[in-house]
Amino acid sequence: MNFNKLFTLAKQKNIEPLEISSFNSSKVSVSYYQDQLENLTQAHDSGIYLRGIYEGKLGCFSSDNTDNKIADKLIEQVLENAKFGINGNPDFFLKPGLKYKRVHTYFKSIENVEVTTLKDLAVKLYTKIKSLDNRVEIVNTDISYVSSTNKFENSNKLKLSSKSNLIMLTCSIQARQNKQVQSGFDLQIITDLDKFNLDQFAEKIVKDTVSQFDGIEVDSNKYNVILNQNCSAILISNLIQQLSAYDVKNHLSLFEGKLSQKVLSNKLTILDEAHGNSYNDSSYDAEGYPTQNTTLIKNGILQSYIYDLETAKFFNTTSTGNGVRSGAKIIPGLHFIHVKQGRLSFDELVKKVNNGIYVTSLEGVGTGLNGLSGDYSLQASGYLIKDGKIDKPISLMTIAGNLLKDLNKIGGLANDSKITYYDVKTPSIYLKNISISGK
Repeated sequence: MNFNKLFTLAKQKNIEPLEISSFNSSKVSVSYYQDQLENLTQAHDSGIYLRGIYEGKLGCFSSDNTDNKIADKLIEQVLENAKFGINGNPDFFLKPGLKYKRVHTYFKSIENVEVTTLKDLAVKLYTKIKSLDNRVEIVNTDISYVSSTNKFENSNKLKLSSKSNLIMLTCSIQARQNKQVQSGFDLQIITDLDKFNLDQFAEKIVKDTVSQFDGIEVDSNKYNVILNQNCSAILISNLIQQLSAYDVKNHLSLFEGKLSQKVLSNKLTILDEAHGNSYNDSSYDAEGYPTQNTTLIKNGILQSYIYDLETAKFFNTTSTGNGVRSGAKIIPGLHFIHVKQGRLSFDELVKKVNNGIYVTSLEGVGTGLNGLSGDYSLQASGYLIKDGKIDKPISLMTIAGNLLKDLNKIGGLANDSKITYYDVKTPSIYLKNISISGK
């Protein structure tokens, strides 16, 4: 769509300033059941979002139609929306002159990936998985190549753009041993096919799945617990999202009034990273403000909330470049959580625990975790830790506690950091005296 035309029409309607952001994306996906192609999709998507001030009120409108023919309608919708909108602040519409960090989110090594390459990868993965263990019955594989371009401009002449691409591979398997059935799942973000280790990926998902057979029950008690990376990510992300200054302002955060205070274990250092040399880096936020890496927790001490322009003004500070769009509003949102890893290998961490439980999955987060209080009670599975080694699988248990209290009981962190499905990079974490309900 012609942005200049929109700016001209907006000025004629006394909508000023005006901000426009748009995206265009394409996706190619293959879905395989066993070694057979189940679905092939090729999709293109686009959208546009406008935000402007009319007679002091903020008006917003979004559309998936980016045809120049509807430019007049888009501006009219912004005007109508503004009549019932909240007060708008023109200072939140930025001017050129700010410094932006260049990020690397577009990978030329995969930009011309062919559908046949994705198909071959899925079949090779199936073949490798099936060769590893004859108890594996079902293999489901989805592989997608996604690319997108984004543009951001406003009537103050600020112009920004970004470009990204990646391959996302997800695989789920089902294995059977007599009457027992176990399932496994793993995900991999690929930005260079030559660096993807298919054998390693297959071996891990099979090992993680079949090792769950013949699970035992444990007595209800307090145990020293190691959370794997995915489980650590679930608990930490649900707590750290409360560092939004919007939640603090509205008295919805457990961290309200605790800046510069010790809130978590001194073994925890947590960053919000927009520049982490990963596929999801960004150089600007939803308001066009430069992004940054922000230390949230350092050695257990709360260093900073995350801010957009409005909450930064309210708290008399500067934005951290965390503005995200939430409906018609802009509020602070996290980029990517990075938990600093420890020095111990995973085996050394297990040896340190000596006797306890290794938790590898958590379920029921939607209903079993209260974000306002930090209380949680979640179904879990994992393995017994006996005499410093991973022992028998545990079939069913419940782990319960409070996020603030339990993340103050850290006995150590491994050096096995992993980027998880939850946009969190974290190592395995050892927690002391955690309540487990079993038999």
